[in-house]
Amino acid sequence: MTNDDLLILSRNCMNLTELSLVGCKRLNSESQDTISNGWPGLISLHLEVRRCYFHSSCCILELLSCFS
Repeated sequence: MTNDDLLILSRNCMNLTELSLVGCKRLNSESQDTISNGWPGLISLHLEVRRCYFHSSCCILELLSCFS
C-alpha cells in the first residue's frame, strides 16, 4: 500500500474504527496526516515494521510501533 492508496481508502471508508498497516513498507511520514484526519473515529491502529539483522544466523524482530 502506498500513501496514495491510503488516501483513497480514507475517502471510501470514512467510518473505519480499526486499521492494521502491518507490513506496509511503502508508507512514509506523509501517511500520518491521512490517518489522523481521514478517520476521526479511529480507535485502533496497528503499525509494525520488521527489520532483520543477521548475526550468527539469527533474525531479531524489531517492533517499531504497535497499537496507538
